[in-house]
Amino acid sequence: MSIPTSHPGGQDLTLSCDYSYTLPESDQLVLTWYHNGSPIPIYQWVPALDMGPQVIHQLFKDNLDLTYEASDDKFKKHSALRIINPDQRFSGNYKCRVSTFLEEVSEDKDVFIYVPPASIALTITEGVISCQVEAVYPQPQVILAWTVNSTVYTSNEMELTANPLNSKLFDASVAATTDEADIAPDDIMTCEVKIDGTDYDNRVEKHIL
Repeated sequence: MSIPTSHPGGQDLTLSCDYSYTLPESDQLVLTWYHNGSPIPIYQWVPALDMGPQVIHQLFKDNLDLTYEASDDKFKKHSALRIINPDQRFSGNYKCRVSTFLEEVSEDKDVFIYVPPASIALTITEGVISCQVEAVYPQPQVILAWTVNSTVYTSNEMELTANPLNSKLFDASVAATTDEADIAPDDIMTCEVKIDGTDYDNRVEKHIL
C-alpha cells in the first residue's frame, strides 16, 4: 500500500491499494476500505457491478472523491481512497482488503494528519521579542532565537492555549526580553516551528532593528 505516514491537513490525500488478480477472478473482486479497526467499512467497491464505490462510514460521507480513478484497469479503477480536505479526525489506521470467493488479502498502514500553522508572527515591541504561532495540530515545537551584539540567545519556553476559533487546534507563543540599547544593526531574530513525527519545519527570520 502506498501511503504517506504524515500528511498536512487541508491537502487532499490519496491512499493506494495495490493488488493483482487473474481473469477468472475479476468478476468476484470485492474491495473494502476500513478505518481504525471499525467493523463498518469506509467504502466498498465491487468492480463487476459497474456502479462505483459505495460510501458506508458516516465520517467519510462528505470527504471522499468518488470520481477519482486510480487506474485505467476497470477492475482497479476505484481501488484508491481519495480523501478531500482531511483534518486530524482522519488520522489513524487504514486497511484495504481485497477478496474473491477463494482468497482474501489485506494491507494496512498508519496515517497521521497534522495541521500546519495558519500563521507565524515574529515581532519585537518595547524590548519583548515574541513568536506567535496560530491554529496548529498537534502541539508544535517553537524555538525563538536572537542575537545581541552577535551573541546568540535562545528560548523554547512555550505557552500553549486552545485556538479560539477551533478548540481542537493549538496556539503557541514564545517570548523573551532583551535590552534594545545593546542591539546592533546586524542582530537578527528567528522563530523555528517544527511538528514532531512530520517533516514540517518552518523558520521565520528578521532583523531586530
